[in-house]
Amino acid sequence: MVNRVPYVLVMSYLPTQTDLSNLGVRIAHDGFEPHEDTISEVVFAARRAGASKGIVSLVADPNTPPTLRARAYDRLVRDWAELRSNEIVEIDVLLQLWNAHEDLRVADASIADLSESRRRLDEQRTVVATNRRP
Repeated sequence: MVNRVPYVLVMSYLPTQTDLSNLGVRIAHDGFEPHEDTISEVVFAARRAGASKGIVSLVADPNTPPTLRARAYDRLVRDWAELRSNEIVEIDVLLQLWNAHEDLRVADASIADLSESRRRLDEQRTVVATNRRP
């Protein structure tokens, strides 16, 4: 039995390039079938990060011919660095907005300022949660 713990725990949020490469090595050695649960985690993260729908669909579908599926997975791994950096930027913006909102609360800012800050914070939460601009 294959021990998936090292990559499943990491991928429950955002896999690194190394996680994806390590999984690729395991897939090359064992085939896709023993790693379907982990591949589902990758697919979820890739969709959330805005990866190409066509590439993700090929990786997600266990009925895709193995050679085509492996090529799609390789493409996803190559594209991952850019996708991941986009998500990290969005999370960083969310943290900046949160800190600014907390500063307003501590400073006893007006209700109007707090409301506007909260609106921007909620918009950014939506961006991070769905990877879509409001």
